[in-house]
Amino acid sequence: MKPTILTCAVTGTFPTREHNPNLPQGLAGRKAFVANLLAGFSDYRGEIQDMLAEGDRLVVRTLWTGTQDGPFLGLPPSGRKVRFATADFFRIENGKLAEHWDVVDSLPRAIALGLVPPPKTPTQVAPK
Repeated sequence: MKPTILTCAVTGTFPTREHNPNLPQGLAGRKAFVANLLAGFSDYRGEIQDMLAEGDRLVVRTLWTGTQDGPFLGLPPSGRKVRFATADFFRIENGKLAEHWDVVDSLPRAIALGLVPPPKTPTQVAPK
């Protein structure tokens, strides 16, 4: 998603309330976040797995993929591929996104970027 597309889908301050402390508040902050993300992952892509809506609520489960071919989180380009999932919860107001909560499966992304080591393969089977 290009940062300019956000303007069409969100309320004036996008969202009115962002509940993820790692994401910037406001439309300008979100546009900067997306621009930085695309600078680090030029092929960044989200594939919607599920979308459910009821009343003024929307839930979207997305599988994200990309190759780190630019700087990201202070890391130089690595060519590493990421693949991780998110569940985003939105409140809709006047047909636009007004409030946002999310759950990010960040461990696969952190492992792929080399931020944490992969889990060790168990060498023993637990007793029955």
